[in-house]
Amino acid sequence: MVTGDVGAGKTVALRAAVAALDPTRHQVIYIPNPAFGTRGLYVTIVRALGAQPRYLKAELMAQASDLLAAETAERHRRVVVIVDFSDRPCWCPPRPARLLLAA
Repeated sequence: MVTGDVGAGKTVALRAAVAALDPTRHQVIYIPNPAFGTRGLYVTIVRALGAQPRYLKAELMAQASDLLAAETAERHRRVVVIVDFSDRPCWCPPRPARLLLAA
């Protein structure tokens, strides 16, 4: 997790770090300033991994988990999820990010 004051260069630092990653070994999913709940987070991840999101939330969660596992097991790529909360007044991430961080 990268935190800091407005204008400290967090986004610039993240972009530099992502540019240094080997795209054959990393799949980067960038979510700019999300305004959705956990379902929207799963939908974004599933779409970024090239699949059509399932309708029911439980199925969607399983689908995201399976796709993330396949990136590692089959494609030998590590998934990097960047969620940019640039306008968040508090350092505390909202609930969807806390769920991802706990996983």
